[in-house]
Amino acid sequence: MNALAYTNQELKSHAINTSEIALKYSGKCYAEVCARRIRSVLNKPFSSSDFNYIVKVASTFHDAGKAADHYQMQFEAQQNKKPSFSLHEIPSAIITKTFMEQKGNDYESILLASLAVLFHHTAMRPYRLQEDLLKSRNHTWSFSKFKADIDLLSEKVFGTKFSLQRIEKENAMAFMKWVGNVTRSANISRYAKLYCLVLNPVIYGDNIDAKSRGISKKRSKFVEELEETLDA
Repeated sequence: MNALAYTNQELKSHAINTSEIALKYSGKCYAEVCARRIRSVLNKPFSSSDFNYIVKVASTFHDAGKAADHYQMQFEAQQNKKPSFSLHEIPSAIITKTFMEQKGNDYESILLASLAVLFHHTAMRPYRLQEDLLKSRNHTWSFSKFKADIDLLSEKVFGTKFSLQRIEKENAMAFMKWVGNVTRSANISRYAKLYCLVLNPVIYGDNIDAKSRGISKKRSKFVEELEETLDA
């Protein structure tokens, strides 16, 4: 059995599909406009290829935290109810940050990708609520059963192995503290806000690919509108 992103939706295929759609949306024109904006803030070289790399990483790992054992156990139980992935964006963002650090990527790129992944469900759980939930619950994310899924995903998309480790509550709290510091820092916050540029194509890819697993009529209409924009 492979790790699932949702009922009847394999995590690895969802990640790859999301990445492909996100990169199609970003393309050349959107990426160049975003790269130009980032260059103006950083005051250093930053290309459309640099931007699309960040989009690729963020879209590939946006749901990687769902591979954690306690999320996947819901599918083994074969219960007739919707699975819960509460706070999965936190380990997903930590995985994204760790992967990019292992690759030796620059700090600014790591920051944008990590924030885009962390906040891809921000409408449901704003940052302060995420922090409160994390403090009040004993969250630890282990990947003993499906670590290989993330390793294979990394190898297939980026051609490199990824050393995925257990994420303790202390690791998550340290990460959330880092996020809080960078988003509130007067020197960094202006740049950090640009994560929205990365988030946009990730949301496109995530929602459009979700259509394949079966979604509500209301969300289906939203996805159709996204698809029309993508093909315009």
